[in-house]
Amino acid sequence: MLKGSEFNKKTIAEALIKVGEDGEKVLLKILNDVKESDFKLKSCLLKALEVVDIKSQNIDFVVETLYKLAK
Repeated sequence: MLKGSEFNKKTIAEALIKVGEDGEKVLLKILNDVKESDFKLKSCLLKALEVVDIKSQNIDFVVETLYKLAK
């Protein structure tokens, strides 16, 4: 669904975050697997990470991924 153009990618990515820690893990995996040239999808995935709960067990992975992709 994230690769198709008929869905709101940001809404789908945020829904994954709302699932909880498992959804966060899925989003991080997708983000790490996305082609560098797919800026639209990457942007939606990164924006969804803004709503990750700071108390999440995945927060270290979120910060690490954001740092890695900040280049």
